[in-house]
Amino acid sequence: MSVGVLVNPSARENLRRPNRLEEYLAGRPDVVFGRADRFEDLADILDDFMRREVRAILISGGDGTVQAVQTRLAEMLPADRLPRLAIIPDGTTNMNAADIGVQNPRSRVILERLSVAEYCVRSTNVKRRYTVRVDNPSDGTPRHGMFLGLGAIHRAVVMCYRDVHTLGLAGGSANAVTLAKALFSSLVGRDGDEDPERIYQPTPIAIAADGRPHCDGDQFLALVTTLHRLVLASRPFWNQSKEALKVTSVAFPPRRLLSSLPTAMYGLGSRRWLPDAYRSTAATLLEIHTRAPVILDGETLQPPADGPMTVSLGPAFEYLCG
Repeated sequence: MSVGVLVNPSARENLRRPNRLEEYLAGRPDVVFGRADRFEDLADILDDFMRREVRAILISGGDGTVQAVQTRLAEMLPADRLPRLAIIPDGTTNMNAADIGVQNPRSRVILERLSVAEYCVRSTNVKRRYTVRVDNPSDGTPRHGMFLGLGAIHRAVVMCYRDVHTLGLAGGSANAVTLAKALFSSLVGRDGDEDPERIYQPTPIAIAADGRPHCDGDQFLALVTTLHRLVLASRPFWNQSKEALKVTSVAFPPRRLLSSLPTAMYGLGSRRWLPDAYRSTAATLLEIHTRAPVILDGETLQPPADGPMTVSLGPAFEYLCG
């Protein structure tokens, strides 16, 4: 029984402090290291972890690395054999870690504790979350992530990577700048502006949740998640269930966007008084009709050429928090 440490050396923090984890955990025969110099290496590393009976995996990377690990494990193993995961937020985007990541991830003491297999197996300091399973993207390969974004969310993430992260901003700072740009765009933009990179514009989306219509027509944005907390500690979902996909959409144009934002994002005030454009529900199976690209934990996916994109509740992982 051992612990696996998977390092994405291209992750933001690992570029700043290379070999940090190897230095912390040097000389530990019960720790198995894997360095994914290419994303294509992940499958072989995880296969080796399973052969060595790794019971917990420390993931040093961002949301994209976590999604790739979850996808490989969920498609390779039955739900009752999934190892526990510990997310060390070393990437440029770490939204997953804000909800289910390691507390005090820069603490050498905590990292050394999490490298002890017996502690990882027995620890009760864990959070349990299901994955968001995208069954049929255009390339035919299922994905297991935690957050799926459509419409303005996809465009905002693309803009954040292109314009904000290049300024040296990451995490909450980058999210705040992106949100500010989106709000400014909504205030000064024109409805007829068809710039494909502009955040404030409609996207045709229709979503059926467990067979019930959720939204149909031009939407500003839609999101699907199993996380309990998103960027800037927001919780933009209601009418929810703990063991289901949380689904929220905002029709275009979003009425009273600025005044509705605190209520929609944080529940400040009663969500009963939100305009009809703001909808939220819970489901275990979604059918999403759209021709626009979507974003899953930082990775852009294209919808299938024919028919809806199918999104379902994947297996539940346990995430060690410290």
